[in-house]
Amino acid sequence: MGVKNFIEKIQNSDERTKRKWLVICSAVAMVVIVAFWVFYIKSIFEIPQPIQAETQASGPGFWDIFKNGASIVFNSIINNIKSIFANLTGSKTVIIQ
Repeated sequence: MGVKNFIEKIQNSDERTKRKWLVICSAVAMVVIVAFWVFYIKSIFEIPQPIQAETQASGPGFWDIFKNGASIVFNSIINNIKSIFANLTGSKTVIIQ
């Protein structure tokens, strides 16, 4: 059975069969187009290779910087709280002239 006979058979069938083959052919066409698109995009963009440990800079890492920044912020908050409590509990002098 050739393609021409198959298409003629679909053309001469009822509407339900035509709709079924329309959905099937559309789905197959979409899958093929998306597959070609994905392969095309993969061929255009080069996938970056992971950086090897020996080629990284010898500077501090993210967690070292994060830890130092967190300790500075925490110490600043503690110093401000101590300053506020010292002002609240300190002696108050009112001068009336």
